Amino acid sequence: MTLDVTLNKVADYPFGHKREVLGLSMTTTILRSDFGMTYGVDNGLVGDEVRINIETEAMKME
Repeated sequence: MTLDVTLNKVADYPFGHKREVLGLSMTTTILRSDFGMTYGVDNGLVGDEVRINIETEAMKME
C-alpha cells in the first residue's frame, strides 16, 4: 500500500509548550477484494474500493 502524504504545516505549537509540531494528511485507496473480502462486493451490497484518510499531528520531543 502506498500513502499519498501532504505536509500541511510545520510550526511552533501556539498553546503552552511551544514545541515544534507538524501536521500531515495521508490518503490511499484499497480494494476489499485484494484482502479476500468479496461477500458484499459480489452482490453489489458494498463497493470494492475503500478510501482511507488519516489526519495526524506529530510533536518534536526534546
